[in-house]
Amino acid sequence: DWQKAVKNRKKAKGVRLWYALDERMLKASKQHVFNLLNHVNPHTGKRYAEEECIAVWELNNEAKIIKIALEDGFDTWPEYFQQKIQNRWNQWLTDRYSSQDNILKAWGKLAEGESLTDQSIACAPIFAKRNDYPQARGDDFVHFIVQLVSDYYNEIKTYARAQAPSGVGVNVQPFSFDTQYRPNTPWQFSVTEHADVANFGMYFFSLNSTLANPPSMYVMDSHTLADKPTVIYETNSGRPGQYRVEHAYRTAAFASWQDWDAVFWHYYHYKDWEDEQFLTTVLPYQSNSFYWSAVEFEKDPVMISTIGLAGQIFINHQIHAATNPVDYEVGKQGIYSYSKFNGMSTQRAAFERGARITYKPDEDFNTRMVNADPQSLEGRINDAIKAGDQIIWDWPNARLIVDTPTSKIYVGKTPPSKGWYRFSDGIAVGQFGTDFAAFAMVSADGKPLTGPNASERVYVNARYNAENSGFDMDMSILEKPNAGNPFVQARHIRNKGYSPIIETPVPYTVAFPNHIRATFTGFDSLQRQCLERSIDHSRL
Repeated sequence: DWQKAVKNRKKAKGVRLWYALDERMLKASKQHVFNLLNHVNPHTGKRYAEEECIAVWELNNEAKIIKIALEDGFDTWPEYFQQKIQNRWNQWLTDRYSSQDNILKAWGKLAEGESLTDQSIACAPIFAKRNDYPQARGDDFVHFIVQLVSDYYNEIKTYARAQAPSGVGVNVQPFSFDTQYRPNTPWQFSVTEHADVANFGMYFFSLNSTLANPPSMYVMDSHTLADKPTVIYETNSGRPGQYRVEHAYRTAAFASWQDWDAVFWHYYHYKDWEDEQFLTTVLPYQSNSFYWSAVEFEKDPVMISTIGLAGQIFINHQIHAATNPVDYEVGKQGIYSYSKFNGMSTQRAAFERGARITYKPDEDFNTRMVNADPQSLEGRINDAIKAGDQIIWDWPNARLIVDTPTSKIYVGKTPPSKGWYRFSDGIAVGQFGTDFAAFAMVSADGKPLTGPNASERVYVNARYNAENSGFDMDMSILEKPNAGNPFVQARHIRNKGYSPIIETPVPYTVAFPNHIRATFTGFDSLQRQCLERSIDHSRL
């Protein structure tokens, strides 16, 4: 029966839950972990289990075990595994309630023919059928699935840790259990209860500037935990969006403000090419069957440069984290129920004050704010949001401003009539030659950009868009409600174009509040020097 069931696994939804239910599947999972951790790195001679260079171990990527189980149920499973989860559910109920009478007291009723004695209480309700059953039953079923998944992940983590001596490698390195990409509270709790790292991520495919709307970052703005390091794995903004460069800077600003620990950009495919090959290649775009090519960025000059500079700002802590973030607490009513199955929004609080979540599974409440008035964070956002004294989400003017002593960011709609934006220390940027720009100026040595102890080395970058020669797209797509769908975008691309890649030049001027003597050296996207000139005045 087991072999037959496993052979038919491709017809079933949510088979990863089988590893938490079945002894042989669990043994296979552990064997995979053993094989991986005991592989010897040919470059260092060490087992992976004892390698010091590994930052985080992840058990699954975007597995969404909880979400699939509670949305799709188990009707597609072979009978062998249906019986497995049925037995485990009824045993869980026996351990919790001892008797059917106690279940009836808690739930109020059972379905016809259901009995704890003969282990026939059905695995229900799934999310779509939650209103057909007593709420208490739904809460218990969510609790059962969450505990099942959480305990499975913890068992694998414990087994993995045992593959190395105490204090070495995998024995102490942090574990992530899954990368989350949809809002879902039970999912997040199940993969972070025993994990060391909380990680989530999202891709964006907007054809319009996101900075023209009240600030939001789907999933990423509502899942920061208070007691876990935060890793964004994965994110990017895809072509053919002409404003995609803004995502690098808004991510650096928000990640710094939320005090995240790492941001991974996908996908960079390393190519052992000569420089000229990058200059003669083409940008890949999505097709009707595959859209991930739209976020491959090793050939994209505007994404490479903006991600690089945004990364310098983030890694060097040039933007302050929120000092008084809003604390959200989630009790067992929020974790073990369908009430937060589509997640909880901390969006407005996250951008205004910073926000973080703490799970309290042993306390009997749903959700609460600890240090904020909920009404103050409700309602429509009508004005620009100032996050601390360094970030302005100036969405009414379709721009993001970052103003710190060591970094300046102006990204979005440029000032009208080739006007200027002046930062707090007197540095100004303006006279742009485009209606949109992603401008950044960053200290390379950590010293202020201006003043008596000013930086001796500064990075300056201004980008907009890049596309293949001859690229052509039917822009009537902007009138469609699903214009942000990459497959819809693929159908509107008339011609993906040809080499070379053409970048939109961004003329600009930087004005300093004092006279400076410096050398300005310009580089192309391959870091080849293309100009050099002396500066002996106050403008760049």
